[in-house]
Amino acid sequence: MSQALGSIGPELVIDIMGHLGTALRYQYRLQEAEQVYREALTLCKDVLTKQQGTLQNNKFVVRALVATGEYVDVETQATTVETFGTDHPRTLGFRQNLAETLRLQKRYTEAEAINRETLRISQTAFGPTHKETLDSMRDLAITLGFRQNWSEAESLLRNVSTLRERNLGLEHPSTLQSLSHLESLFSAQHNYGAVEELYRDKVAQYSQKLGQMNKATLRCMLGLGRALGFSGLVNEAAATHAEILELSEKLLGEEHAFTLDTMEELALVFDAQRKHAESEALYRRALTLREKVHGVDHFTTYKTVTAMAFQISGQQRYEETVALYERALAGYQASVGPGHPETRACWRAIADVSRKMRNRMETDMKLGDAGLVDRSMTPDVQNAEMSEVGLRRRDKWRHELRSWELRKWKGRE
Repeated sequence: MSQALGSIGPELVIDIMGHLGTALRYQYRLQEAEQVYREALTLCKDVLTKQQGTLQNNKFVVRALVATGEYVDVETQATTVETFGTDHPRTLGFRQNLAETLRLQKRYTEAEAINRETLRISQTAFGPTHKETLDSMRDLAITLGFRQNWSEAESLLRNVSTLRERNLGLEHPSTLQSLSHLESLFSAQHNYGAVEELYRDKVAQYSQKLGQMNKATLRCMLGLGRALGFSGLVNEAAATHAEILELSEKLLGEEHAFTLDTMEELALVFDAQRKHAESEALYRRALTLREKVHGVDHFTTYKTVTAMAFQISGQQRYEETVALYERALAGYQASVGPGHPETRACWRAIADVSRKMRNRMETDMKLGDAGLVDRSMTPDVQNAEMSEVGLRRRDKWRHELRSWELRKWKGRE
């Protein structure tokens, strides 16, 4: 590929390959993305080892050096450039993307090796507290989590969280992201007590320093609400989510992404409490707002559609469920392709619901022939009396939250 694009200049070729690799990875065409990233790394090595001359006359090298944050005034620096080789910081982005691509293919040993090498380069080039170094530490911790090296992963993530809070402040998105990664690590171990402890401390800290009417504080409260739900404290989780939703609507408005996310999480809690009507009403409200804000053909809108389909399927309203899943499936196939996890999840959900529909029809026929079911009763009343499959709503809710948490841990949310 690089040979085909070679006539337009190495810098532009590298940028194009970076965007192409990201697009392929987003569609889960992982082997193709891996090939692009490896070729880009080779091209970086070949180009950067040849880039010599004055800084003033070499814009490509100047841009790479300025990106390190170490060179404020390039005119005052040394006038010659050493050969860089594979350790040049320009290669870091490709290394990180290649490691993630390998991780998504469950090639964790290879991903860990690249993550560790990337961290070494970052520490050497930028220092121990630079953003690139902290990002490299985070990526290594995620890979270690998949390898169940919990202790080292937690140590790295706590270090990242402390440094980001100190360098960037409590409200910075990267600081809050560090808390989410710790939450995901603990949840992957089913250590929901640690999640609750983490967020109770942070809610107290953020409330004291920033006040309750602050988006960062609300995010910590939302994490606490999830922890309560994971622990099976559904009523406490519902009260926490309801409070967050009320505050978020006042602070951010009902169309804000955070408000809509909170709305859907509260709907999930209501469903766990068997408050199906309240749950469905919230999902429909969230979907209407998503369609208004993002449009009917947006990835985020499709995710709300699948969430509502899951809620309705629990009431065994299978025809409506299939229609919603099919709508989301068509959208996912058009936007992210057939290989994306959300697309595959829709296919599996449709197959599962279709199987349940067949089983229910066969069961109804057998029980009806035996005179055990009043065919005049509505399906909802029949299902309530028969307690088909003996569904436990709280367990279903916790399973869905768990699935969501794992998707977030893999960087898909």
